[in-house]
Amino acid sequence: MKQFAKIAGVNLGILLLLLLIGEGVARFAVRYNPSYYTSVNATDAVIEYPYGIIKRNSGGHPDDEFDLADPRPRVAYVGDSVTMGVGAGHGYRFSDILEKRFPQYQHMTLVSIGDDFNSKQYMDKRVLEAKVLGVNQFIYFYNLNDTLPTAIPNISDTAPAQEMSLSVIIHFIKSKTHFLRDKSYLFNWVRFKGRNALARFGIGYRGEPSRELFPEQNSTVLDQVADRINYLAGNLKENGIAFTLVLLPYEMQVSQDAEDTYTRLGIKWSDGFIAGKTQDEIRARLGADITVLDARGAFVQAPEDRLKIKTGRYFVYNKGDSLDWNHPNREGHALIADFLQREGLFQQIN
Repeated sequence: MKQFAKIAGVNLGILLLLLLIGEGVARFAVRYNPSYYTSVNATDAVIEYPYGIIKRNSGGHPDDEFDLADPRPRVAYVGDSVTMGVGAGHGYRFSDILEKRFPQYQHMTLVSIGDDFNSKQYMDKRVLEAKVLGVNQFIYFYNLNDTLPTAIPNISDTAPAQEMSLSVIIHFIKSKTHFLRDKSYLFNWVRFKGRNALARFGIGYRGEPSRELFPEQNSTVLDQVADRINYLAGNLKENGIAFTLVLLPYEMQVSQDAEDTYTRLGIKWSDGFIAGKTQDEIRARLGADITVLDARGAFVQAPEDRLKIKTGRYFVYNKGDSLDWNHPNREGHALIADFLQREGLFQQIN
């Protein structure tokens, strides 16, 4: 027994030494910021990130306090981390830019990281919130990674337990190791390599297949996406709230250099994706009365524009522990704001 304990102790010591060496090497070798997507300081009202700050009001939304006594028409910006401002920070998001340009409206950002609108129940919740806040126009910024099957609600406590899918396993691992993201360079390097490996196999950060990259193979999912958006639009219309859908692009769709970069890194997509087939297929399935703006036009107004844009010019690329082709940086948000202004974003409430 003593001999076993001695051997176990020696092996544990060797393992700890190797981990310390690995951590030391990683701190010199890693060229990105391993804490880019994690907060460096936080209070109840402001969260600081390497790219800027995200405010948090008393309602839990990433914005200044809402003034419900303000008589101005109200515009709600709804989406996920892109709309929240990951990669840009408060004051530099398209919503903040438009707020400065259109002071005749009260601008509200109603976002949580991970929001994906993959169930009608979630949409009902957002519509109810918009109704309570007196929103006049509801603008949904659709991130392509929201291309997910419609979630089936668990309507009974006796329903079978969720199967151990890859997404469930990844969520479990993330929940148990999240505290290491802003502490260990070695952990972040391993995590970065693991996520990249999954991306090469067409697996997104949730552990779900990246269906948006292969629209031809996922027509059923696109049907479900459009069904949810049509449902959302109808629900808003019943409550007297104007609805606009903004389709956000991935970086490789607006830049030839980014397309080449991600191809070299082993990321795959179908032939039609670069030309915007995912956005086009969603749009074709929507009701004719839904206002749709395709934000590819913020970056590419003529075919030759794709040839001029370098990787990382308008999107967050290689800044943190992730290959990031869906978060615009500050310059990207500015282009989107310009595009939305050109397209007359607020004409439905004028």
